[in-house]
Amino acid sequence: MCPKCEPTATFELDVPEHLRARVSRKLGIPLLWDVAIETLPRPKRIGLIWLGVAACRLYRRIRPESIGARCAFEPSCSRFCELSIRFFGFRRGLLLTIGRLRRCRADTGGLDLPPGIKYEWCDSLEEKL
Repeated sequence: MCPKCEPTATFELDVPEHLRARVSRKLGIPLLWDVAIETLPRPKRIGLIWLGVAACRLYRRIRPESIGARCAFEPSCSRFCELSIRFFGFRRGLLLTIGRLRRCRADTGGLDLPPGIKYEWCDSLEEKL
């Protein structure tokens, strides 16, 4: 790469909203909700919530990249699970995650948050991307 070339480029992709998360992950572009959930601190108390969050994070570390890159939703299913467990507790968080996994189809996708969680919750993180 020449020293005068800019290291970053701006481009715009014209993809349907339900494919945006999948295309972004395939291209290696970080998604706002994925980054927001990944930067949350671990729960302080050891219990079921701590165990659920630890299991989600361990899964993200050991899963094959090909599985993680094809997720159609934002946030990804493992991050949805982590967020649900944090906000609603272990049992209800797991039930919400099972419902999310049942909605996963090739023709679906887009922003899908646990009920009651607003989009504005992670707006402050946009500057960090």
